Amino acid sequence: MAFEYWTSACFVCGRENEGGLKARVVAGELGGLVQATLPSTLVGLPGIGHGGAVVALLDEAMWYAVYGQAGMVSVTAHLEVRFVRPAPPQVPLVAVARLAPGRGAPEGDDSQGRVGARRIGRAVARLLDGSGRLIAAARGRFVEVSPSTIPVHRVLSHRGLMPDMLAELLRWPGVGAFLKGGD
Repeated sequence: MAFEYWTSACFVCGRENEGGLKARVVAGELGGLVQATLPSTLVGLPGIGHGGAVVALLDEAMWYAVYGQAGMVSVTAHLEVRFVRPAPPQVPLVAVARLAPGRGAPEGDDSQGRVGARRIGRAVARLLDGSGRLIAAARGRFVEVSPSTIPVHRVLSHRGLMPDMLAELLRWPGVGAFLKGGD
């Protein structure tokens, strides 16, 4: 099952954040999808979306993949991004993410993906344009936090996703194959 998620203040998905992206976020067992258009106010150089905005979309998609697929409330512990081509402003983009298997034991966590008593979620993501061209790729590690530390249930709103809405997102070039484990 998939849900559409949002909060009031988040820079990426916040519906009440006047300066935010107001992205459409979908997550569940399939992974995380974040659909947004970078406004012309979020450019680095003329005609090129700011790298920080690109990273925010990838990070959001991975957080939701960890939340939707592993049921973990987490914070980003490590994030690597590879920029492939400039992100165009004023063009719809989609960040798609899924859980990734652990690759060895990074510094600070053991072979079971834990830091002390806290679980680690690993995710990979791609940012694609409407033609399915790769804009950027990322991988990250997310450390589970206590619900009392971040009371997500109080700030995260959701509703069931209509099948046609999910089908629309899965038809986006490159999304379905990536969620099934392809690159």
